[in-house]
Amino acid sequence: MLVNSSQKPDVYFQNRAIGNGNTTVTIKDTVDGATPKTQEEKDKEKSFFEALHAKKPKREIDNPRGQLGGDDFLKLFLESLKFQDPTSPVETKDMMVQTAQLTTVETNVANKKALEAVTKTLTQSSQYQAQFALLPAIGKMAITKLDTVNFDGSNPKDFKLYFESEPQAGSITIEDDKGNKIKELSLVNYINEIGKEGEDEQGFKIKETKGMLSFTWNGTSDTGATTKKGNYKIFANYTGKDAKVHQINIGTSIVESVKFDKGQPLLKLGDKYVEFSQINEIR
Repeated sequence: MLVNSSQKPDVYFQNRAIGNGNTTVTIKDTVDGATPKTQEEKDKEKSFFEALHAKKPKREIDNPRGQLGGDDFLKLFLESLKFQDPTSPVETKDMMVQTAQLTTVETNVANKKALEAVTKTLTQSSQYQAQFALLPAIGKMAITKLDTVNFDGSNPKDFKLYFESEPQAGSITIEDDKGNKIKELSLVNYINEIGKEGEDEQGFKIKETKGMLSFTWNGTSDTGATTKKGNYKIFANYTGKDAKVHQINIGTSIVESVKFDKGQPLLKLGDKYVEFSQINEIR
């Protein structure tokens, strides 16, 4: 550094980078502008600035919710005793009050844990009770709200119907979403896709079979015209081998099993599981 010889410089500097990389510290080479520093003084000053600007480690927080338990209150109580004024120590009655407060905190924490355990047990119990309550439904007929199929306007639609008794006469009716009849299929004279009359799509003889039978609707109406895209209701009225008249829809089936998924009861009907809220009747 160049200075005017007629003026006495206050301080001489030498730039040196010190610290954590984010801070540059300039160390003076003289004490008062005249007396040079010793190397020991420079090293001490350097260590001081390095410590001052060093990155401080982050404190690990082991209590992110900021809750105090009984142990924390006990520590605070002991610390208050440790640093109390020896000329005016804590009165016995005050100590008893603080001890009682500590006991109250411990009791409240224990009660909270007990209530949480009871709540969990009751919740599980109610789920088990609901599950066992539905067990008698297995093997019974369930009538659901799922009584429609979606026709895409071009491709034939496969569907299934469950028959409690072997159908001896009757028909399958297809209606649009306004209740208008679109098509009626003869039940016992049904012709499957390979041209067999009186058999369903699986090859079962309709008059001799009860249970789940498969059918196909080609998407046409009774006039032969292709129907538009939309949802259609399908049901059957038939006289069974038991001489009774039955009415069923595609949402009717035998309950094969019951399971719970995230607390929600599901009933297995045929090849799918149905939510209990979608069941109209079990008989």
